Amino acid sequence: MAVVEHLRESARAAAVPIGGLALTYLLAVLTPWGRTLDSLSLYGRHGTGWSVRAADLLVLEAISVVTLTLALIALVLVSGLRGRWQLGLRSTAAVIGAILSAEVLKWVLPSHDQWTGEWSWLSGGSFPSGHAVTVTSISLAVLSISSDNWRRRLVGPLVAGTAIATTATVTVGWHRPSDVLGSLFLATAWHRAMRADQPADRRLRTMLPRGSRPRTVAARLQDRLPSAQTATWWAGACTLILGAALEGALTEIRYGGIAAMAYLCSLAVLLAAVLVTIALALRPVPSPALRPVPSPALRPMPARR
Repeated sequence: MAVVEHLRESARAAAVPIGGLALTYLLAVLTPWGRTLDSLSLYGRHGTGWSVRAADLLVLEAISVVTLTLALIALVLVSGLRGRWQLGLRSTAAVIGAILSAEVLKWVLPSHDQWTGEWSWLSGGSFPSGHAVTVTSISLAVLSISSDNWRRRLVGPLVAGTAIATTATVTVGWHRPSDVLGSLFLATAWHRAMRADQPADRRLRTMLPRGSRPRTVAARLQDRLPSAQTATWWAGACTLILGAALEGALTEIRYGGIAAMAYLCSLAVLLAAVLVTIALALRPVPSPALRPVPSPALRPMPARR
């Protein structure tokens, strides 16, 4: 019964991102207008300069089996040193599960050939992106094993790094924007299913008694919004990515029309999705206000005779 209940909780936790993954595939791959818009966004990248593409290729080539293995070993070791072996193993399992499931979906899901107009099965499509799901899973795993203090320090750089790596797959032409968006949903689904998004210290704090005074709407909204440091890192990544794309769209006359605008809009959507996935999915939870425990009433000692 405990195993069944655990599976139910995992399914409920991953239901929303799995639904987003299915909806992305349905709209961007199965519908003609979705495929057209997705392909148009990919064509708009041709205005990007070669220096930007070369830099993006260097970033993507750094994502290999060797670097992934080293990252997973570091996750387990750091979590073990902090006394969180189970959390480290769950986070590692979430990363491996997300990567393997991405490769399985590429072969299982039917893909459409835009040149021949035919559908192919078991041919190895591009949905979802393996590089994007690797970077996103590692970022979520690092945040999940970190304490609240380190989480506040790391969430900004991880948001920027994830944004640069995921959008680079579109800039170099390896994946369409829908492939990257599906990868974000897939990585989130695995981390929620493995309960890696709820560290032990956070679960224990939620069990502590809270104050009787309800929290205001402004306080709840403040907890949902990213911090100023995270917003600064994200804004810097947006300026770097969109600036390079905008410069190429303006200088390249051939691709400076609808395709370039679709490419810019797709990058903006992906940047917003990265912010929601990384910064908001594992936002540090403030310690609850403890309710004062009243001391028991002192009873007078009976007089000795």
